[in-house]
Amino acid sequence: MRRCAFIPFFLASLTTFGAHAQVLECIDSQGRKEFASVCPPGTLSQKELRAREAASAAPQQDWQAQERAFQERRLRREQAESDAEKRQLQQQAMKERCASAQRAMEQLQSGRRLRWGDKATGERAVMTDAEHAAEIKAVSEELRRCRASSPG
Repeated sequence: MRRCAFIPFFLASLTTFGAHAQVLECIDSQGRKEFASVCPPGTLSQKELRAREAASAAPQQDWQAQERAFQERRLRREQAESDAEKRQLQQQAMKERCASAQRAMEQLQSGRRLRWGDKATGERAVMTDAEHAAEIKAVSEELRRCRASSPG
């Protein structure tokens, strides 16, 4: 009957000891090492292996480090997604410019006289031969840039 009363007390003391553990390395006059929470009398040197504060501070620091690492990963992922979206928009704009340049080149090479309405006067104007040659040169340069930037 006495053993049963001793077991709960023993278990309670173990959990209390683990929560407030301070471990010292004690060396006596004969050079023997002993590990205890308090060094016995006659100890020549003692060295603290684990402090009480370290036991409670470590989980807090560990949690904060994990939180910082999580936030850094989240920011890197968001930045990568943003960069990918920007690249996709740039590629789409480049495809549209290239398609427009291709259509313009087809019109310029068709041999027809190109006409457009002059916004300032409202009159219809016809492209001269010099303007036609300059426009072909500009569109050709744009198409060259398209070919240089296209993958494959």
